[in-house]
Amino acid sequence: MKSILIRKPVLIVHSVFIVILLGVVFPFLIGDLKTFDVMYQGYSWYDVKHILESHGPQGRLRYYYVSRYLDNILPIIYTSFLLGVIFSLNLDHNSKLKNKIIKNILVILSISAALCDWLENHCISQFLLAYPDISISLVELASCCTIIKWLSLALTSIGISLVVMLRG
Repeated sequence: MKSILIRKPVLIVHSVFIVILLGVVFPFLIGDLKTFDVMYQGYSWYDVKHILESHGPQGRLRYYYVSRYLDNILPIIYTSFLLGVIFSLNLDHNSKLKNKIIKNILVILSISAALCDWLENHCISQFLLAYPDISISLVELASCCTIIKWLSLALTSIGISLVVMLRG
C-alpha cells in the first residue's frame, strides 16, 4: 500500500501549501512590512537601507522580533515535512545506488534550505539591530542565503515531484 504522501494530488496540495505558507501567510503575519525572506532573487545593500528606512523604528523592531523568533520555526516545519516526504518515497528499498544518491541529494537540499534560512534570519536580525550602520558584507551574506534557500526548496520540490511522476 502506497503512503498517502506519495500520491500525486496530495503531494501537489502539500507543495502548494508550503509555497503559500512561506510566500503569503508569513508576510501577512508581519503586516505591511516588506521582508527580505521572500525576495527569492536577492537584494542589495541599497534595497536593505531603503526598506528598513521605510519601516521606521517601530516597524524595524516588529520585524526584528518576527525574524528573530517566529521565523526560526518555519525551517523546522518545512524541512520536517520535506524529509518526511523524501523518506516516505522509500528510495532505498532496494540496492540501486541511483536511488540512494537521489535520496541523499534531496535530503541535503532540504537541510541546506533550513540552514540557509536560519543564517539568513540571523543576518537580518543583525542588520535590524545595527541600523543605520549596516554592513555590506552582512547584507551580501543574507542575500546569498535567501537565494540558496529558495533554490534549494525549489530543487527539492522538483526532485520529489519527478520521483513521484516517474514511478507512475
